[in-house]
Amino acid sequence: DTTSGDLTLKRTIQARNVGWSVLDTALSPDTCHLIYSSWCDSIHQVSLFHTDESKHTALPLRADEEHRFCIFSLRFSANGDEILGGANDGYLYVYDRFAQTRSVRIDAHEEDVNAVAFVDTATHILASGGDDGLVKIWDRRSLRESNPQPVGVFAGHVDGITFIDAKDDARHIISNG
Repeated sequence: DTTSGDLTLKRTIQARNVGWSVLDTALSPDTCHLIYSSWCDSIHQVSLFHTDESKHTALPLRADEEHRFCIFSLRFSANGDEILGGANDGYLYVYDRFAQTRSVRIDAHEEDVNAVAFVDTATHILASGGDDGLVKIWDRRSLRESNPQPVGVFAGHVDGITFIDAKDDARHIISNG
């Protein structure tokens, strides 16, 4: 908590199923939940106000146990209903928090997806950045999961993309590589 001008510890959370490291975290828009990812088939959601361990849940994304899997980048939607993740298998994953299931899986990049963002508050426009040095823009209204095509591709980075952020106006994004 920084409301008093100082850093005050509110809660310590013991991460679960951490294969190597916690790779990314995000805070829900209502500031009630924290999500984190690691080298495992799930992302984890923790209630920040309940110390009950049942409020620390794994949200499964993938059933394929053949290869090592992780989500490198996580973001909540503006309303907190969905979670967007970019994975080491080149896919984007959208998780519906209320249905408690993965709702969309997009074959996005040839290599790791290191950065993701919701570009608009309606959650129609997604951005992804990968080891291929490309930022891709996806419009869910015209997206077919069986043959996903980005509506835009930004090239020019000489290295992989490591971060994307959006102004939430469906027009402006920033990336680094």
